[in-house]
Amino acid sequence: MVRTPLPPSPKAKSEGVRAWALVALCCAAVPACRKHEGPPGPSPSTSASSSSSSPFAVISPGDGGGEGALPPFERFFDVHTRDDGDFDVAGITRARTLVVARVDASLHPRGVHVLANDVEALAETSVAIAPGGLVVIEAKLDGRAGTWLVGTSLSAPEEVGDEWCEVSGGVAWLSREASGARVHFLRAGALSATSGIVPAPADAEVHVTCGNSALVVSLKDGEELSIARLHPGAKAFADAPALVPIEHEGELPDELRDRFVIPRAGDDVVVVRVGEREVSLRELVGVATAPGPWSVVANTKANGSAGKHWKLDPDAVIIDVAAASNAGSVSWLLASEPMRSAKACKSGDAPMRVVLHTMKLDGPAALDDARPLVELPCDVEAITAHLHPEGDVAHLFWTEPVADGSCAFPGLAVSAVVEAASDKPGARRLPILAEGVAQAARGKYLAVVRNGGCASYDAAGNGALKWAF
Repeated sequence: MVRTPLPPSPKAKSEGVRAWALVALCCAAVPACRKHEGPPGPSPSTSASSSSSSPFAVISPGDGGGEGALPPFERFFDVHTRDDGDFDVAGITRARTLVVARVDASLHPRGVHVLANDVEALAETSVAIAPGGLVVIEAKLDGRAGTWLVGTSLSAPEEVGDEWCEVSGGVAWLSREASGARVHFLRAGALSATSGIVPAPADAEVHVTCGNSALVVSLKDGEELSIARLHPGAKAFADAPALVPIEHEGELPDELRDRFVIPRAGDDVVVVRVGEREVSLRELVGVATAPGPWSVVANTKANGSAGKHWKLDPDAVIIDVAAASNAGSVSWLLASEPMRSAKACKSGDAPMRVVLHTMKLDGPAALDDARPLVELPCDVEAITAHLHPEGDVAHLFWTEPVADGSCAFPGLAVSAVVEAASDKPGARRLPILAEGVAQAARGKYLAVVRNGGCASYDAAGNGALKWAF
């Protein structure tokens, strides 16, 4: 997963939906929707070696995959580019272990740490690696399903739940109490802290969204929305944070459809509100205790001025939302929208296309520049795309599914990686036949492949890692 100047990964939070997981939309296009093809394999025996600085076993390079090789992986994995040029890779192996490995540019392991045994992947399983060897995994550990924080500096897995994100070189997550919620923060080997109580009614929805150095706790009750900003590692983190009201019930005439709270740099926050008839933006800048006015997003005319209010199609699927780091700058909304003028599919539904909307604040209005990216096959609702802001440019990638029937064996979900950017037309396609793909950096991807391409799950050499760039 590439790390960017804004949030380490775009963690825009929709109410009730994790944006880091994006939208699971079509099992033909999303690897995690596919049923595990082969047997998971037996639980591994205890490794003969151990690390003096870690409670976890350490596999020497070559164990489980031949001399100088990594153990074979399932499709659930992630990669992080280190400052020294090496890479950290975390994932579930075909021996049902969760491992984190440091590898060089040739994918030769310098060491592999076993973080958990008896790992069972589920349809919704995901693996995310954070700096310092921390890993968040959604799976069954020792027979218990949950979302877990594990790492070489932890003596046991910590259950963190669905509300977590990366911030300030660590991981933050929420816990609920009778009087509200608290944020817990862990930076590998350096810091563990708990915030003061964020007051919240028992029936209110509470979410956490992370920026680069600060995080935002959002409290939603109906259309009521308030947020609190916290700084992990600061002395004031242990104090009860101040709540800033963002929206009141009935404040806007447009009925709420969805809403995203996105940290910018420092204490800046932008809220993207998708209503039934229009889309609006509102910012909280710096240490201000009140937000600025709502700006309604308008379509941009040919002369660059504001036209009619932009209305997101009622059948559109929101894939991701992100924002540039500077206050008053651009925000992006990526959506799969029906092509009403195109010939209907056999199902009677309109075919869909993915559109990137660039929304720029301009006084009381925000101008929308819509750019279609890809037209989808009939009855494919959307793609799983990943949006990464860099300055005032949004870079994104998605994977094309194996959908032409060329492979006799199921489980091979990816036939190519496709890149695009908000500041230039067209896209770049990187063909690779793989079970799953993770981004190491812009233009560089790591994939779990099968030896020889369309091979059965249990063929020798499968589960290997391979670069695509």
